[in-house]
Amino acid sequence: MTIELSSVSETAMNSAANQSIKVMTPDGLSISAQVWGEDSRYELVFIHGMLQCQLSWSRQIQHLTARNIKLTTYDFRGHGASDKPLDPSLYNDPGRFADELNAVIETVGLKRPILVGWSFGTRIVADYVLKYGGAKLAGINFVAPAISPDPDHFGPSIKKLAEARDEDFAKSILGTRAFLRACFLREPARDEFETMLVYNASVPLPVRRWFGRATSDSEALQSMLRSLTLPTLISHGLEDTVIRPELSRWLGTILPAAQTSFYQNSGHAPFFEEAERFNSELAAFVLRANGDA
Repeated sequence: MTIELSSVSETAMNSAANQSIKVMTPDGLSISAQVWGEDSRYELVFIHGMLQCQLSWSRQIQHLTARNIKLTTYDFRGHGASDKPLDPSLYNDPGRFADELNAVIETVGLKRPILVGWSFGTRIVADYVLKYGGAKLAGINFVAPAISPDPDHFGPSIKKLAEARDEDFAKSILGTRAFLRACFLREPARDEFETMLVYNASVPLPVRRWFGRATSDSEALQSMLRSLTLPTLISHGLEDTVIRPELSRWLGTILPAAQTSFYQNSGHAPFFEEAERFNSELAAFVLRANGDA
């Protein structure tokens, strides 16, 4: 089923996590994670995008915890408050990202979560399913997914990310700002944008350049997607110039249990620009994926 509607965004919320924890990965990194809400049979894990952090999900926290959903956010390696070691081997192996996410799930004690991945975060979701399977998951929400073998699925603003990785420091600053702006149809309010710019710029330049692994076009990944029977929601902004909506339309045709939802008034971050609608759809998806709707 395809949904193409618009909605008004919620105001960003600045709630304190019920619990902030450090998760140790099998390869020895300390990962910053946050748990929101009380124990519940409804569980979500949010995985942010490139140069972002757990603060990206600020507009989801209050709305979804109020619906008796336990949320887990975390900063994947090289980002936010997690370790940022200067070793390229720690960033180009999909198995390390799968192990990292699995460590978060196990440390928090989640039983059957839904994984919500945004942009590069959707690759981490795929990494996890490839290595651990989907038996312990209730479902998946791909948000502006970065999973495709077709370079034409990626929009012109993806070049801004390359500029943010430039070895020249001044050029990387300009590229970071331009890439962040390209994530939105309408630039966020000044305070919000400045906060985002700080955590985007906090990712070290060498670390940015080491995120160049090619997982999207692997035969194993394509085979996994075509056989994935988990309930799946695909969310994408129709004005996305980083990853074209055509990628999500294509992904919806190869995923057996996929529902696609397109946002008319959003760019690369529909969960931020049309947060009210995104939160309502995600909450409804949580019920469906758990067999309660």
